[in-house]
Amino acid sequence: MKKYILVILSVMLILNSASCTLKKDLPVNITIEGKEYQRSFIGELYPLDNTGFPDADDKEGIRISGEYYYKYQLTDFDCYIAYDNNAEPNVYFESGRFEDAVSYYKNAENFKFFCLLGNIHDENDQQILEIKEIDSLMLDQLLEFSKDNDYNPFTSFNKEEGITTVSIPDPNDWMADEIHFYKESKDGAFSTSKAYTFILYEDKLCFLYQYDFTDEKSPVMLIRYVPTEISDYFCFLLENLQNK
Repeated sequence: MKKYILVILSVMLILNSASCTLKKDLPVNITIEGKEYQRSFIGELYPLDNTGFPDADDKEGIRISGEYYYKYQLTDFDCYIAYDNNAEPNVYFESGRFEDAVSYYKNAENFKFFCLLGNIHDENDQQILEIKEIDSLMLDQLLEFSKDNDYNPFTSFNKEEGITTVSIPDPNDWMADEIHFYKESKDGAFSTSKAYTFILYEDKLCFLYQYDFTDEKSPVMLIRYVPTEISDYFCFLLENLQNK
């Protein structure tokens, strides 16, 4: 597993080095077939039609200045998606209904909320719980905190201050205690990122910054404590979810 992770990171770093010389920041506005599209939700909404980058050969789309914009079919809005240097989706809506689209996807009432417990990569080793009642602003704050403090393999400028190192409870099943909070739009088009990982440590919600398997006999997790108000809220939420 350690070798597998190292290979993935090595490939990502190589791709990043290449992309820095080939790719530019995506534009705010694009024009496709005479219609103008505006960019929004950079790295906030993730398309649910694929689990990774779209295959240009399998998607309806167009290249503009070397960048690929693919037509997104799952939303009722006229929409294209492109990926930036950080592998984040940039969502473009047709300008005529841009405000309507942004308003729809900013409205918490148009989303369902979930908590995934366990290994996100293995459906047989996870439990997904729908959260019927939630303070959506709290989730927004949690996701924003996560985005600001996440480990980004595409840059050398990561925030490492305030990191705490703790042992992995069970190195043989090291993803078993993972927690993921996210929301999905009711139209089945988008979700927030499921990549942010949390664990409970000393009865506090902590953001998992990175696993470290350098010492194979004593692997560790690098964690960051979530702000107290947010932590208390989600610890209470978790307790209620698991007691139902």
